[in-house]
Amino acid sequence: MICPLMLKQSNRTEKKNLEEWERQPCLEEACSLYFGRKKKCALFYNSETIHEVRKILEKVDFVASFQVLQSGLESVREGLTEEVRCRQAEVDRKLSTLENGMQVFALKTSQEMEDRLTQHVRKSLDEVQALSSRMEQGRAQWEERLQKVEERILDEVQQGRQMLLEMGAAFQEQLDRISLQLGKVLDRERDLDETIRNDRLRMEERLREEAEENRRRMSELLARHEEIRAYYASHQEQVKAAAEKSRQEAAREHNNRGVVFFHRGAREAAARAFEKAVELDPDYAEAYNNLGLVYTELQRTEHAVQAFTRAIALRPEIAEARNNLGLLYYSNLDYAKATEMFRQALEEGCRDRSMVYTNFGNSLYQLERYPEALSAWEKALALNPLNRNARKGLSLLKQQTEEVG
Repeated sequence: MICPLMLKQSNRTEKKNLEEWERQPCLEEACSLYFGRKKKCALFYNSETIHEVRKILEKVDFVASFQVLQSGLESVREGLTEEVRCRQAEVDRKLSTLENGMQVFALKTSQEMEDRLTQHVRKSLDEVQALSSRMEQGRAQWEERLQKVEERILDEVQQGRQMLLEMGAAFQEQLDRISLQLGKVLDRERDLDETIRNDRLRMEERLREEAEENRRRMSELLARHEEIRAYYASHQEQVKAAAEKSRQEAAREHNNRGVVFFHRGAREAAARAFEKAVELDPDYAEAYNNLGLVYTELQRTEHAVQAFTRAIALRPEIAEARNNLGLLYYSNLDYAKATEMFRQALEEGCRDRSMVYTNFGNSLYQLERYPEALSAWEKALALNPLNRNARKGLSLLKQQTEEVG
């Protein structure tokens, strides 16, 4: 980067001892105008200042003016020297011509002619001397004029130098003011940076405190939320339990009502009561068993099978449902399935085992498995000697055996 202000005086030229000036590069850190933070000259950094400097430099280019003046002076000197040299050559040429002519005419002419010629030559020589004198005078005048031009140029150079010094002083004063302003700006900038840094620290501290307070409140809210959710879940469980208990109680009430209707012979009403019971409590196995009994009485076999099967699926330990399903298969002449149901009922341990053994013996008898039927009836009588159906089955089997025997 070239400094817009600094000029350096170089060595004097050999001709007329004129001084030469050269532009200088920027001194950067060594210059008081260099703005280290922006890595720029303060003149360039301040657009208004550099605009003024550029306007002055555009108006006055002293280096170029000095070089133009010096070049013009040299051209004038060279032109005068060349003109004198040409005139001298012309005079020498005329003298040589005259001398040659005199030698020729001296051989061919008389003394009179020689005198006339000598007068003519002398006249020519006088003219030449007059011309030479005038040329010398002209040369002296040119040298005097050149001396005046040179003195005027030197005066202008001196004035230009003085103007540069004055401008430099003005620039220096302006630069001092700019430096002072820049110093103030830098001080304000440092103060502003310090203020911003302090504000940022205070803001960060306040944000940390607010974040901590928000985290604490959030923790409290989460804890409160957990308590509310736990209370709500507990309340929901209580509500569900209460609803379940109410539903089960309503289902048992409809089941008991169906039992009453069944014993009074109101089969349709009993079926509706049992259906309502299983609707209220889909896991009510006893209601499904009772519903199967009603469907059996109403001869709705498929619905009865589904009801008994559902009761067994809900509570496999209900042997009565297996016994009732076995009786349904028996009534439909499906003795194999009936036998299996009676066997399962005995394995599960029903309350009236004597009755189940009787039913088991009856289904075995129909399958012509007479020894097993005999054993089942005997077990039924052993459990209940007053079991007339078992006794009847034994009598029938003995009678059939005697007839065969």
